[in-house]
Amino acid sequence: MELLLILAGIAVIFYIFRRQEGATGSSSPSQATMSGIPEERWQQAGASRQYKSSRQTASAASPARWVSPGDKVAIAGLEILGGNFYFGQSLCATDFDQPENCLVNPSLMIGRGGDPAGQSMPYWPSYSRIHPNARRSYLEWLASARDDPDASIGYVFLYFYGLERRFFVDEASRDNDAIIDEVRRLISIYGRNGSFRNYATQFLEFASPLSGNLRTRPEIDAEASHGFEFPLPARLYLGARLADGQVLDAEDCLLWFVSLPETRLRTPAKRCFDLFQTLWKIRFQERHPEGLKVRTPKRTLKNTGYRAASGTFTATLTGATAIPDITSLTSPLKGFAAIAETCTSDLESYSRFVGKRPEDAQSTEAAVLLPKAFLSCDDDNPLKALSQKISETFAGRPTGKIALAELCEKVGLGAPGEGKVPASLFNKLGAALDRLDIGYEPDRRYGAVPPPPDGTVVFFRAANAAAVDQDRAQFHAARTIVEINALAAWADGVVDASELATLQQEISAVPGLGPVERVRLLAYASALLGGTANSRALMKGLAKLDDAGRRRVAQATVAVVLADGHVSHSEVVFIEKLWKTLGFPKEELYGALHSGNVVAEEPVTVMTETSEPGHPIPPPPAPAPVSATRAQVDIDNDRLTRILSETSAVSSLLSEIFIEEEASVTPHRPQASSHRRPFDGLDTEHGDLLLFLLTEQRVERSAFEGRAKELRVLPDGAIETINEWGFELYDEPVLEDDDELTVAEHMRPLLHEICRETKEMRS
Repeated sequence: MELLLILAGIAVIFYIFRRQEGATGSSSPSQATMSGIPEERWQQAGASRQYKSSRQTASAASPARWVSPGDKVAIAGLEILGGNFYFGQSLCATDFDQPENCLVNPSLMIGRGGDPAGQSMPYWPSYSRIHPNARRSYLEWLASARDDPDASIGYVFLYFYGLERRFFVDEASRDNDAIIDEVRRLISIYGRNGSFRNYATQFLEFASPLSGNLRTRPEIDAEASHGFEFPLPARLYLGARLADGQVLDAEDCLLWFVSLPETRLRTPAKRCFDLFQTLWKIRFQERHPEGLKVRTPKRTLKNTGYRAASGTFTATLTGATAIPDITSLTSPLKGFAAIAETCTSDLESYSRFVGKRPEDAQSTEAAVLLPKAFLSCDDDNPLKALSQKISETFAGRPTGKIALAELCEKVGLGAPGEGKVPASLFNKLGAALDRLDIGYEPDRRYGAVPPPPDGTVVFFRAANAAAVDQDRAQFHAARTIVEINALAAWADGVVDASELATLQQEISAVPGLGPVERVRLLAYASALLGGTANSRALMKGLAKLDDAGRRRVAQATVAVVLADGHVSHSEVVFIEKLWKTLGFPKEELYGALHSGNVVAEEPVTVMTETSEPGHPIPPPPAPAPVSATRAQVDIDNDRLTRILSETSAVSSLLSEIFIEEEASVTPHRPQASSHRRPFDGLDTEHGDLLLFLLTEQRVERSAFEGRAKELRVLPDGAIETINEWGFELYDEPVLEDDDELTVAEHMRPLLHEICRETKEMRS
């Protein structure tokens, strides 16, 4: 019994197979050919093949026509104006004796209802065989703009079948460009469907050689390596370049690299592909200034056939056997990968910024994240645009002065408001100018007192923006000399050119300074003496010291001013003002002046003269004889050592004074709390202060200052520290400082979550 069942099953399978074979025919599919590379023509073989059943019905059916865009077609109460489809009763498939599946036959039944979801559509649809309701939905889609992303992909395929037949079978070259553009439009809308994207992309790869020239470079696409094959247009173009013995340039090699099936660009390269291309050209030129010369491979192109998505015809590109196959070369690929990785790494910071804030891709904050290489390229980019804007502002000058507000506006950071300029604004300004090889002073990053909102700055062009080590002893001491001289010059409220010239000479005479350090110090001196910085803040800072600190500053400053053994009237005025600022009586000043070995250039009034009888002044002693052979120069080594020591002392003292009007003497800080920091990146005190603000909706300024006092931190300094922490992590401030203090509302959930996660990790 089982044997009979098996034999019956075999008989059924054989019967089904024979019926399918009879339906499809036994002849092999015809092929379209390309007559040769120079002519770039596709030929459809078997065009005169006889189709019996279709020929028998042709006399009774109207032949199909291609409907061009703009031609009106009325069917089933619908008006279709978009064209790009076949309409009529007779159009045979080239490989099969049956109606072409893309033909819209007006004689077929159209349902009253619809099937917009395409639930009744088979995998390979044909207009003649789909359900009448599906026909109505397809016609409705044709009558629309054909851009509904939710339309059934089966209807899109039916439409696409007509486009590929028109291009390859009809050879209507006048429609080629329009059809290619239409397929690209369809990919942009329906490309998320993998099957359609693959078929449509394959169509474009084979259609490109017909619509263009082999010597025209295909478009370079970040997603070129979308499948498992090297795209045909790239193989044809690059192969033709090798056949002509041409050297490959940067764009040729980038096309080669992104077309490799194994290439997978990282997110920065794909997100910023235009910039990646520009940077690729720069880095490639550095490695291959004369281009890349590669050997011509012996292997030529093969397997260049096209199988229509409709399954009704095939086409073959002939003449390709004369073109070298670039995929057989592998030696340059390692170098390409290295260049790509370098470019991608250089774009990581910019890519992260744009990923978070795409609307600010052209902003200054974004531009300064790009590598400096973009300044020297010909292509437009945000950093180059920023450089051009600044150059126009400076009018081509290598150095000069400009209002701080104007500079911030030109850089794109916005003018500072009233009150103290936030440190974050100076940091952003410095970062922007650094990228352009422009230094400025006063620059707080190098220990300078920053200007007020209405102040001006001195700018200068220098390699790497004249970056220096602000903690280097020689630079630190020289900066102190500049600041002390600025104090002296501003003591009488007037600064003349001679004082600036004298200070420039003193900077040049300081030993151990490099040329870049001298340039920056000269700019700082110009800023201070020109009134461009908040010079009076230097004097205010002195008054914030405790009694011992003020006394040490007074003694050390007098020693520096009088170190050369001479005192001028202006120096006396300066010292008197300094003494007054420090709160010391004038008697102590005069005592300090007379205790040193000083030669006064002008009389110094100590007290009003009163005449009293006394003794006659004895004559001065005879001068010591001078050698006739050479003048004797005596150097007081002890005094020189004392001067250097006192200069170093005042440098150390003033380093705590000349910093943005913050308290100069660090108060006694308690030992670290036994509990752990609630926010990574903030110390315990500032973290607790942020937590205090986070638990309250709004905090009065007095309450905030009280809490800051309990934690032994300065209120204003704490606000700045917390906001700088916010800028480092989230590119925005955390605290909003007005009459009341509060945590930015949109930041509250994030900070609460961070605090909770930190506690969980540490528990």
